[in-house]
Amino acid sequence: MSKPHPSLVDLAAGRPITSEHDPEGLYVSSVDHRMSGLLAADEIGVGSLTEHDRLHLAGVQASMWVHNTMLRERLREILSLASGVGAEVAAYKGVVTEERWYRQAGERVVTDLDLIVAPGSFDRALDLIAVIEPLRVDELRPLVSSGALQSCELRFQDITIDLHFDILKLELLETRDPHRLWESMEQMDAFGTQVLTPNPSLSLTLTLLHTTRDRFRWLSSYADVARIVQDGHADLGESLRLAESEGLGAQARLALNRIDQDLGLGLGNMSGKGVQYRIVSMLWPRVRSLSGTPLIHPPPRSTLKMAVLVKGRSLEAVRGWLLRLIPSRAVLDHYHPDARGPYVIRLVSARFRRRVEIMRKRFGR
Repeated sequence: MSKPHPSLVDLAAGRPITSEHDPEGLYVSSVDHRMSGLLAADEIGVGSLTEHDRLHLAGVQASMWVHNTMLRERLREILSLASGVGAEVAAYKGVVTEERWYRQAGERVVTDLDLIVAPGSFDRALDLIAVIEPLRVDELRPLVSSGALQSCELRFQDITIDLHFDILKLELLETRDPHRLWESMEQMDAFGTQVLTPNPSLSLTLTLLHTTRDRFRWLSSYADVARIVQDGHADLGESLRLAESEGLGAQARLALNRIDQDLGLGLGNMSGKGVQYRIVSMLWPRVRSLSGTPLIHPPPRSTLKMAVLVKGRSLEAVRGWLLRLIPSRAVLDHYHPDARGPYVIRLVSARFRRRVEIMRKRFGR
């Protein structure tokens, strides 16, 4: 876990690697910051590596190309299934971002498929779940219908699908106006099919907010922002207005300004003003940015910070946090199906096991 190699910053910004930087640690840093695909596509960067690192990078790149190509095929199949049951879903991030703003499959690290269910289409989405994992419909139906679940993970053949019922997925808060955001979806030709996906302006908004929620950890998300901005189709003003409409203008401005400064994109002063922007800047300090893949994943404090700092919705966020601390039995069953006994014992034992798991990872046991 470390700051990115200087050469990777150039790659993230869309600039070629120069010979000014020492290649020592370049390959390891590219893996740590999910930038190995972009490094493998840069001849100068590959040429600067040792033979040992070149072989490792070639193996990683070959595996990534196969994986991303397979995800594209699975997305076509999922969209066909969704059409068959009348479920309106949009795809974003992952292979859609790669197809739209990168040069070829395998340049962007992708782990799963992210799908967003259209507002008001939850019943049809449950029909889609019934096709993908029929045994889970009874478990998920009450959670989805009540709004207690903003997303769920599904297994389809050999991949994971993150199915979002809430566009922003703030977890402690529902998206204020999902219909307005959904109006920014558009069709694109990809992978030999039509894919509904956020337009460039909304894509930029979502990427900025995800980068903030992920604590500015990976350089790869900076690379996404750079490519969306440099493509020229995203309207920066509209992206910020979309964030502001949800009370997240300060978070989006912080991310855009920080990425612009760190990569030298030349966007000008994108920083915000006011108390909220200053608080957001303090809670996501630059010194902790770009720290790479953590050895362990600590409790998601950014989730709480993001929600509490949504303009005008702090009390709602606190209520959402309390509901998370003391979840319903249905929610507890969903997230901790192996817990046994009365409610309180199940809740305490589930959290204790989670804490033990974190400690084991921390000390390598």
